Amino acid sequence: MNSRICKSLAALPLFVTLLINPSPSVAQPSTAHPEWPTITQESKPWTRWWWQGSAVNKADLTATLEAYEKAGLG
Repeated sequence: MNSRICKSLAALPLFVTLLINPSPSVAQPSTAHPEWPTITQESKPWTRWWWQGSAVNKADLTATLEAYEKAGLG
């Protein structure tokens, strides 16, 4: 039992040293800020949309597509 305590006490200074002196990557914050990509037609949210055969007409289809575009869907 005494041997285990002595080994633990011997490792304690090393552990404390590692806590006090972190690696350089942790100590220095990164200055690089990636820019947000520009929004293109390909990067907008997508959706799938099915309708039942001939159960649509041109006016409703156009209105729905315009509403989707206004909402930001690609």
